[in-house]
Amino acid sequence: MEAEEFLDQLLAEKRRAEDDPAEFAINFRGFIFPYMIFDHGYLGYFAPREFKKDVIFDRAVFETYTPFDGATFNGQALFEEATFTGYTSFAKAIFNGKASFDGATFNGNVLFHETTFNGDTSFDRTVFNRDAWFYGATFSSVTFRRTIFLGEVLMGAQFGGLTVFDRTVFQRDTIEPDDFAYLIEPKPLPNTKVTIFDGAIVDRDGEVRFIQPKEYNSQLGVEKNFCLSHVSFLNVDLEMFNFQDVEWGIYHGRKTIIEEVLMGRPPFEDVSPERVRQIYARLRRNQERALRYAEAGDFFVGEMEMRRRVLRSRGWRGLPEGIMLWIFKSLSNYGESVARPTLATLLVVLGFAGLRLLLNEMSDLLPNQPLSWQESVWRSVAAFFQLRSSSLWTDISERLISIPVLATLFIALKRKLERRS
Repeated sequence: MEAEEFLDQLLAEKRRAEDDPAEFAINFRGFIFPYMIFDHGYLGYFAPREFKKDVIFDRAVFETYTPFDGATFNGQALFEEATFTGYTSFAKAIFNGKASFDGATFNGNVLFHETTFNGDTSFDRTVFNRDAWFYGATFSSVTFRRTIFLGEVLMGAQFGGLTVFDRTVFQRDTIEPDDFAYLIEPKPLPNTKVTIFDGAIVDRDGEVRFIQPKEYNSQLGVEKNFCLSHVSFLNVDLEMFNFQDVEWGIYHGRKTIIEEVLMGRPPFEDVSPERVRQIYARLRRNQERALRYAEAGDFFVGEMEMRRRVLRSRGWRGLPEGIMLWIFKSLSNYGESVARPTLATLLVVLGFAGLRLLLNEMSDLLPNQPLSWQESVWRSVAAFFQLRSSSLWTDISERLISIPVLATLFIALKRKLERRS
């Protein structure tokens, strides 16, 4: 069939459905579109830009370039289980009713740039095998349940209602343990794909909700990890983001973000440690409000690690604060570990107790007698907790050493108790 004849058939079916009051929808279910043409006569767009009724493209196959740029869908627009073979564009299209791409497959790049979704929208079980761009799109409410993104994704859209990412695969279907070792050993993979929320805006009555749990696969006998390891929240206000049952990437034994791993490398070659620190700070505050203190603690550690990198870049000017942060990390992992300062306390007390015995310090209880082991321990405990003051250099040294240890122990205990309350 010639292109012109094909277009005439499509337009005739569209006009018939729109003019027939008994028809509720324009039905192209299961239709195969071998090529697309503009009504101006060149390859591209197959029909006028406005659909007055519901339009059904369920299980349709678009075999080439598919532009719906600027189209207006006044009723429901159903593309369920449709297949888009080539480049697809819905740029500046308007969906006034429900839009469903459930089960659809995009084998080429797809563009939803400045697309307006005024009704409920769903991309459930949709597979994006190449890049997908939602930058500048507007959603009233949208769901991405078990959606698979295998290419780069620009998700800088405006979310007006509830947005749900439920068991979504972002770039990499990970199997536990999920970490970033494959990116940094021996070298990063070229062109690492990431979902980028830079530019995303959430209205005050909106919410972006992530539900990314581990899920046991009985057939494979492994835990499937719907992880956020490839999601970037650079320059995003996270106040209206809700992370429920979420798995994060692991780096250096802690939950972390991909910006830290790929900092200075594509696609974050221009991202500085200070900008990564800001992301960690926003995530920490988000998780503290949600009472998810384990995640908040890891993000605080990441925040402090980035602060140390900033100080190192300042040279000698950042040295004093850098030394203090190094001590803070060594003694208590930036206040996140009670075990470290507790262990340091035991080591200092027992170490100085043994040192006093080696130096044959004299007893305070028995004149002209050397210290016993019990008295040496109690003297060391008293000096450590600032309860003993003497001119002995061992007491002075232990009291000085105990100051940072006690300070970090106090901070760590305070953080734990505040979180439990």
